[in-house]
Amino acid sequence: MRIRGRNVDALVYLSFVLGAVYILGRLWMDPNGRYLTLNFQDSFNFEWILTHATELFTKGESPFFSDDVNYPLGVNLMANTSILTLALPLTPITLWLGPGVTFVIISTLALAGTACAWYYVLSRHFGRSKLAAFVGAAFLGFAPAMMSHIAGHPNIAGQYFIPLIIAVVFRMKEPGNTWRQGIWLAVLVVLQAGINEEMLFFTAMALAVFILAYVPWRDLLGYAKVMAPKCGVTLLVAGVVLAYPLYFQFTGPQHYSGLDAGVRAINLDAKSYVAFGRYSIAGDVAEASRLNKGNASEENSFFGWPLILVMLAGTIFLWRSRLSRALAITGVVFAICSLGDVIRVDGVDRTNFHGPWKWISALPLFDSVVPTRLALITTVCIGVGLALMVDKLVVERLRPVAADAPAATAVPPREPEPALVGGSSSGGDSATAAGDSSASTGGSSVPAYAGDSSASTASAGAASTSTMSIGAPSTSTDDPAAATGDGRDGSGLDSSGRDVSGRSFGRSDQTQPPVRPVRGAGPVPSRSPRLALVWAVALLVALVPLFPTPQPADGRPPIPALFTNGNWRTKLPPHPVVAPLPGGWDDNIKMMRWSTETNFEVKLTGGYFLGPNDTEPDDKYAHFGPGYRDTVIYLNGVLRMRTSPTPTEEQRADFRADIRHWKATNLVMPVGYYNEKVLRETIDKLVSPDAPPAQIVDGVYLWDVRSITANP
Repeated sequence: MRIRGRNVDALVYLSFVLGAVYILGRLWMDPNGRYLTLNFQDSFNFEWILTHATELFTKGESPFFSDDVNYPLGVNLMANTSILTLALPLTPITLWLGPGVTFVIISTLALAGTACAWYYVLSRHFGRSKLAAFVGAAFLGFAPAMMSHIAGHPNIAGQYFIPLIIAVVFRMKEPGNTWRQGIWLAVLVVLQAGINEEMLFFTAMALAVFILAYVPWRDLLGYAKVMAPKCGVTLLVAGVVLAYPLYFQFTGPQHYSGLDAGVRAINLDAKSYVAFGRYSIAGDVAEASRLNKGNASEENSFFGWPLILVMLAGTIFLWRSRLSRALAITGVVFAICSLGDVIRVDGVDRTNFHGPWKWISALPLFDSVVPTRLALITTVCIGVGLALMVDKLVVERLRPVAADAPAATAVPPREPEPALVGGSSSGGDSATAAGDSSASTGGSSVPAYAGDSSASTASAGAASTSTMSIGAPSTSTDDPAAATGDGRDGSGLDSSGRDVSGRSFGRSDQTQPPVRPVRGAGPVPSRSPRLALVWAVALLVALVPLFPTPQPADGRPPIPALFTNGNWRTKLPPHPVVAPLPGGWDDNIKMMRWSTETNFEVKLTGGYFLGPNDTEPDDKYAHFGPGYRDTVIYLNGVLRMRTSPTPTEEQRADFRADIRHWKATNLVMPVGYYNEKVLRETIDKLVSPDAPPAQIVDGVYLWDVRSITANP
């Protein structure tokens, strides 16, 4: 059955949406009553962020800062993940259906949107066949790393603007349209910055390495001359829009400089690249946990040994393709960097071996990169490489060569332009650049000539009336092979695998226009169906074990009744400031739920966020949550005692200094807390005689300490 091209696209997009719903189906069952098990702390944090975004419209609060948690110091939301690109437009849904519904929507969009964007770019801008684009996009949208991050990082998994940014950058090689292309890139940069700046930084790094590996060095200067004005427009426009948010992020209250050493040390085990992760049907949870030190939300590799072997074989087979080489080089570079400072192999730190990241991470901005996430760039290289392999090694070898096209007529050359990934026309602007051929004089080289728009128009006209089945090549002018008519694309190979790119831009045999077969000559038999079948089977064997499993989700643990149904309004004083004790990691996570549930009407003294250590003024690195004050350290020690100790005068003085710093009106500890009797008795001793002992109120032990803090 033959299906029209647009119907094929619609079916592909629908399959990606259904796939995303399948992955998150257990959360969709009750978004406000369940949570993603493997990374609940980040899930609750994002719900808090989504709720806070609504305050811009309901209370006029700043979207860049909040003191609703970590009171009174607050949180620099620009230095955290505020996802304003998503949170602000989805405010009506958050207010109407709750932050849990908004969270599952943006998580589903992260998977489906990323896959759809890659399919669009691979099929239309890079000239891959629809089958090849589908395979590459499906991998890029549902790769093991994406499954890991969707457990609580929809900002990282949501990469739908990344392929569009890449496509715009590649189209910038075409001379002209400086302002239009520069502004389009600026819009995409601003939108991506509002989701995750880290992925934007990764994209810039990846493009830099890829371009250096792809563009012949002799052409870099010409390429830079065309690109520089457009990038200047992008910097100007995006800089104006992002100037204040970035200023606030790097200089505003609670800003920080780089990540804590512990976070910067999160790297990948070299063996993880050939192992299977916990999110794949062939995965081994115990092995993945061992290799990744139990970090379920950062399994950024885990491609499995079959895929690594197939990619290695495909890269060797297509080595003459500049695109294949550049993808391989870029992927390997960032795979090595993802190993971090100290190389770890099979769960053992090889302290005598240091990776290049040891020196790179000392540079500005790079000190804010978590090295394990650099493997996300390797994931993209593998995904695009898969599309190239399916296109060149399967589809091209199964497709008969059509011989019913009229002979092409020669067209005059136009202004030269640098060649990068095939290039294509847009809106009759220019035809696709012919491979990477060019003319040179006296040993110097200039970019390739391209045909005029007449060839593109003819091709587009044929495409508009054609039908295609799944796996058929795109016939739009965005398909370099279709536009040039010689079977060439950005890979530098023709459909039979021969290198037609030319070693030099000055080869005279590349300046002639392509000649199409004569109408009526009949179809040519398929090239190598048996070899295509071998590659297809190999790809299936490599990809099927990576089929993702649904994300586990559980019912949310109950929170104290004091923070539900408006009870805080009658049981707490006006403008309450609550300090949960004993404090620490678990309590900081709970506070995010309490803050969300009370709609920020109760200010809390802790929270789960990134900020400087307020107990060490010289420590400007980012830490999770507030610094541990003396009272928190003391009570966490009491947590392990069998009987309540008698606080010293110094400990009592530290306690009073801390709750005065917090400006607390009340102290709380949930009923049922571990070792609650010893903790309650100890806190009673600390507040005595200036404040009464605890009372049980709506599921918490509640202390009124306004007499100590003088907070009315």
